Amino acid sequence: DFGRLPDELYKPEAPLAEWQKHLKTAGKDGFAPGSLRDIAPISPLEFLERIIVYPIYMIMNAAPFLMPPVLWAMFGVRGCLYFVLGLFGVHGLCTALNPLGTTRAAQYIFTERHIQKYNSIKWVWPKSLQPPNLPQPKIFCTIPHGLAPVGIVAYPGWSKLFGDRLNRPTAAAAVLKIPVISYFLKKIGYIDAASSAIKKTLVKGENVGIVLDGIAGMFQNDAKCELGWVKQRKGVVKIALTTGAPLVPAFGFGHSQLWRILVDPFGILEKISMALNVSVKI
Repeated sequence: DFGRLPDELYKPEAPLAEWQKHLKTAGKDGFAPGSLRDIAPISPLEFLERIIVYPIYMIMNAAPFLMPPVLWAMFGVRGCLYFVLGLFGVHGLCTALNPLGTTRAAQYIFTERHIQKYNSIKWVWPKSLQPPNLPQPKIFCTIPHGLAPVGIVAYPGWSKLFGDRLNRPTAAAAVLKIPVISYFLKKIGYIDAASSAIKKTLVKGENVGIVLDGIAGMFQNDAKCELGWVKQRKGVVKIALTTGAPLVPAFGFGHSQLWRILVDPFGILEKISMALNVSVKI
């Protein structure tokens, strides 16, 4: 239960053994009914930060693509140019000052900690995944993506709980080129969701986290059932076979229910998103 993990343990130098003291185990009958539904406490300031920064973050993902044409229409070329220069200026400042420090430290950024509390993120895994079992580098494959797979932002968990091995999430190459956002994602450890980058990371002895259905999965929306766009995701199996890294499947319950997603009935936005490798949706 990440939301109830003591704040004093939420730091890179905290030993894995201290985290393990807060694990709960269940027998063959599983956890008691309803025990995984309890809501973690969150302070008023943490709650306020979430309801403000959550929408800002979502807007920032679209701003680099939407703002230039909007400013062009409203203020002409000069307004568009000022926005682009300002964006790159902020990115350069972040890169120069490097407020997040190392990747290990960046994974403990306070905004993601607040997400863990705000969404009461809980993980359940089998004994076969509990250290010292399965000690080698692993590929975590999570579905469904939903609009934003917030269950994966417990970044320190992937890097600590399963053998204290740094985990690197993946993202579309285009996202890792967006000014400002790319700085934060790269410092947290994100790599390109390409075969070569994933293999290189595994060879270095690090784990890799993949939201398997990716952009296509963001458009799988059905109120009656959970959908995952995975049948065509065969490349990750090839990577596992060639590197010897085990595939660890994970399902993010709640990813599909967190957001109200408007999808055009003709699938135009989905086709555009797949072609650009960047999500275009509401």
